[in-house]
Amino acid sequence: MVDGMTRVRGAGRSRPAAVIARIYGGLGNQLFMYACGLALAVRNGAPFQIDVGQLGAEGQRPFGLDVFTLRATRADAATIRAVRGFGDGKLSREWYNLRKSLGLARNPRYIRERSFRFDQRVVAHSAPAYLKGHWMCERYFADQAHEVRRDFAFASEPAGLNAELARTVRACASASIHVRRGDYLTGGNAQIYAQPGAGYYRRAVAQLRERIPDVRLFCFSDDPAWARGALGLPADTVFIAHNGAAGHEDLRLMSLCRHHIIANSTFSWWGAWLNPDPGKLVIAPATWYLHPDYDATDLVPDAWMRVALDN
Repeated sequence: MVDGMTRVRGAGRSRPAAVIARIYGGLGNQLFMYACGLALAVRNGAPFQIDVGQLGAEGQRPFGLDVFTLRATRADAATIRAVRGFGDGKLSREWYNLRKSLGLARNPRYIRERSFRFDQRVVAHSAPAYLKGHWMCERYFADQAHEVRRDFAFASEPAGLNAELARTVRACASASIHVRRGDYLTGGNAQIYAQPGAGYYRRAVAQLRERIPDVRLFCFSDDPAWARGALGLPADTVFIAHNGAAGHEDLRLMSLCRHHIIANSTFSWWGAWLNPDPGKLVIAPATWYLHPDYDATDLVPDAWMRVALDN
């Protein structure tokens, strides 16, 4: 990527008009944040950088995108301050917020997400820009899908059992089915996320088998015992639960399947999206969130099927 023509000043010297995306959350969220920022940078002919300062701190997820062939560089503190308008220090943030409350700090380069709905101003923005948000909509990067897929190619080949499974899913009419329970059933998440039950998965499987009679399912779940007992999946279903912390290996195997039944999870969303086959069938929950403040209207692409969650 070439440097943009506009430059910003900060820390005593002129800096390229970069697009910077703040990266945080789990792997699926990190992928959305990176994709939105990369697409904006490409549109502007600007360098793309990422701010990973929030990752790895106490209570925060680690950086998960280093398994991909990323081209972005990590933004240093001076560049972040120059584009965003304030640094990461507590006093710097408080001073900025105080000025903002008084109407004295209106930095058009600092773009914060207003809601989960698609925001056209992000796509149309010019560099420099600092993006902070989830940006969970394909429309933020659909016009640069080739560039996004280039950066999200896996940096290494699968090995061992994953290599065997990769060959298997490529050789049949495979479909991934993602069952996420775990953290969705406890604490605050139980009030935020809808709970896809056995009814959703049975209807989704039935619709998939109606269109692809010889489909073979590959089930990815953090609760494989529940999935085995509750879903009544075909006898030849392969249950994959061996990758543990190496979640990117599950993501890779999902993306190699020909079709997909996803959970209301950005992880399996990306497992389906990274499959580049235009003939794929993707089935997604019709309801993503329970909480009224979260609107997932724009999250599921129009080409994907939606199935109701009621049991």
